[in-house]
Amino acid sequence: MSIEHGLAGDKNEGRRVEKLREILEDVSDEVKVYRERILTWEVNHSLVIINGERIEHQVLPYSPTSYIRGHIVENPRECGKGTVLVNGDESQSSVYYNLVLAKRFGCQGVLLTKIRTVSVSPPYLQDGASEPPLPLILLRNANPKRGNLVEINLEAKARIGHAYSIHAIKNGKEQSKKILLVSNHDTWLSGSNAWMTSAKIFRELKNNPDQWEYLCMSGIESGAPGFSSLYWAYVARQLGKRFIDRHLAVELSDTLGLSLSPGMKHPGMEGKLISPASISFELLRAGIPSANLGIRQVFPSSQPVDLVKMISVLSSSFKFSLEKLINDLVGDYSLLSAEIKALLTNLRGEAKEARYLLRYLGRYMGLPGEMEYALFHKIVAIRKSPRYEFMFAEGNPALTIERANNEFLRGYRSELDKEVTDAYLSQLYEDLQELL
Repeated sequence: MSIEHGLAGDKNEGRRVEKLREILEDVSDEVKVYRERILTWEVNHSLVIINGERIEHQVLPYSPTSYIRGHIVENPRECGKGTVLVNGDESQSSVYYNLVLAKRFGCQGVLLTKIRTVSVSPPYLQDGASEPPLPLILLRNANPKRGNLVEINLEAKARIGHAYSIHAIKNGKEQSKKILLVSNHDTWLSGSNAWMTSAKIFRELKNNPDQWEYLCMSGIESGAPGFSSLYWAYVARQLGKRFIDRHLAVELSDTLGLSLSPGMKHPGMEGKLISPASISFELLRAGIPSANLGIRQVFPSSQPVDLVKMISVLSSSFKFSLEKLINDLVGDYSLLSAEIKALLTNLRGEAKEARYLLRYLGRYMGLPGEMEYALFHKIVAIRKSPRYEFMFAEGNPALTIERANNEFLRGYRSELDKEVTDAYLSQLYEDLQELL
């Protein structure tokens, strides 16, 4: 791994933080560094041989030490002892779906030929310790076939370490808005250089009258302890609690266009909703209205002044409301029980109430399908689960439902729906008593 694109907690992380400090220190009133406990990982040795030929490859985090001799299968339902699945799908959703089946039917490892993803095992969206994953290896310039002989010799090490995030502040006037510019510097997966671009943009932002802050984190593209399948944005979940009084967070990333968090509106800018895998999503759940600005295709990084103008305009006139939050998520909101909707009618529609409600925002993923998010996400996941072969909803442990057309499963799903709804109602009633 290079200094620019490493895993959380790797040997070059200190150098990345110091590189950022050099850019930030002379324009900031204060610079802090935060340390968070994370899981880091490295490969000591790896060898992949197919039909007697050594294959160029990349072992993906957090693949465990393994020695495998067997043959290749192309269908995960053919998995069993002494088999390795080869997966040529181009979508992450398909990879995750096939990993569920590969684990269930007993494959010892998975070879990818077209897409790389973090090596995680189901249950997905588990925000806590999970079983160590299957070995997951990206092949380069190879396309093995069913029945090929395969040998994998892998020695890897996973250990608890620390991730370092840097926070710079340009003080504003008293009672001014506090705007947070965010990025991440553990970019092994995205290969993004937005962390360097964002630091240079922060230099150009004028702190009159607003207070501008810059937070560049590690532990975003890797790092969750315990092989958690909810591995991404782990440190953002931890640090978000420190920034709950910020008025807006703007994430700069190497993506396309502008995304706005549910509940947020700007009179002169429109954008799609933020991704459930973004830093912006985690900061939104901490109660901070958030936006994700993709810098790659709109403004070259050599012209940061244009980005400075766009960020300044974005931060000057945005609004955040309960009505907009519900309207943005109305498709899934319509699935909620009448009892929950009745309690929510007690809210007056203020921005602080919208922020309060965000604690009930969570992710769910139906496979085959994509990851989404919703208010009271476990209810939504349960009620959508008949459409998917597998359904997962964020939690510790994650909620897991497998589709089967029999009356016992329907009875289980019905009772689970009641239990989850009652738990939400109880918590919501307590929260509303405090809020109102």
